[in-house]
Amino acid sequence: MKSLTAVLLAVVTLFTLSLAGCAALVAGGAVGAGAAGVYAGQTTQYYPSAFTPTLNAVQTALARMQCVVLKVDTEGADTTVIHARQGHMLVDVTVARKGLAVTAVTSRFGILGSEKDDAIFHGYVKGALGQG
Repeated sequence: MKSLTAVLLAVVTLFTLSLAGCAALVAGGAVGAGAAGVYAGQTTQYYPSAFTPTLNAVQTALARMQCVVLKVDTEGADTTVIHARQGHMLVDVTVARKGLAVTAVTSRFGILGSEKDDAIFHGYVKGALGQG
């Protein structure tokens, strides 16, 4: 019984930390045409592309993964957050301008994140931009 309580406590703690965005850096480095950082539950990829073409590539990648867009939030002219659903899994993608020809795309598939789905998604984004 004590081990079950410990496991449940660990799961609740990880869930709470992931929602608060307090996850620790797991790995990072250069991947393909841009740099990427993997955090517990989400992946950020930097693309050498302007904001609008990158946003279009993100929308293409979401459609290719059969995601249904639920809501799009625009935070000024430099950031767009797309909330979507893939089956029963929630998907959040943030597209942020980092320079004239650099755009950051952060994705999270599911509540705790799925590195596999993030990798597939970023592969589709690269392909839509002609970088993959």
